[in-house]
Amino acid sequence: MKNLLFVAFLFLFSVAHSQSKGTHIYEFKDKQLIRLITSIDTIITRSTGNIRAMLFRVENPFGSAHMPETDEISIKYMVSVGYADDTPNNHLFNLGDYMDPKLLEFKELNKDSFLVVIEHGIYTHRKQNRYLVKLKSVKLIK
Repeated sequence: MKNLLFVAFLFLFSVAHSQSKGTHIYEFKDKQLIRLITSIDTIITRSTGNIRAMLFRVENPFGSAHMPETDEISIKYMVSVGYADDTPNNHLFNLGDYMDPKLLEFKELNKDSFLVVIEHGIYTHRKQNRYLVKLKSVKLIK
């Protein structure tokens, strides 16, 4: 999955770069990459000046919520963290699959960390997951 997101970033960079040199159109054949890119619902970016974090909300396939007799989907959250410069050296973390998630917070805590808070679950049993996001690690805060 990390390689796919890196390829996606590389693709977006190459598209932006190719526009300045002329248009080069080609089709991607990697089905896993295509599914990932087309399943991204939302991208939110935060920056501390030195470090940039990107939070991705990705829709999983129909039936991924494993609810009997429904096609309900679960939502995956992924976060990419790297230096806010031209060198693509990001770390990608999967925060998990959630049933009916709501992003409550995604904010800068200090110069090298961010806070992500996701509420999820069935309406009668909602839970919150809090994550401390740093350049090379993500920790679930109890």
